[in-house]
Formats: sequence, C-alpha cells, structure tokens
Amino acid sequence: MLYRINEVMLHSSVFKEHFLSLAFFEQRHLLLYHI
Repeated sequence: MLYRINEVMLHSSVFKEHFLSLAFFEQRHLLLYHI
C-alpha cells in the first residue's frame, strides 16, 4: 500500500515537472511570437 502511494506521488511529481517545463516553453514561445 505504501509503495503504491509512493509510486503515485513520484509519477505526479514527474508529471508536474513536465507540465511546468511545457508551460514555460509555451509561454516563451508565445513571447517570442508576439515580439
């Protein structure tokens, strides 16, 4: 049970990191596009 919860937390943190980097890339892309 603990292992499963840990696994889910790990996956969510990786997803969060990926989402943040993707959002940052999109934001930068939009800024470059507008300039």
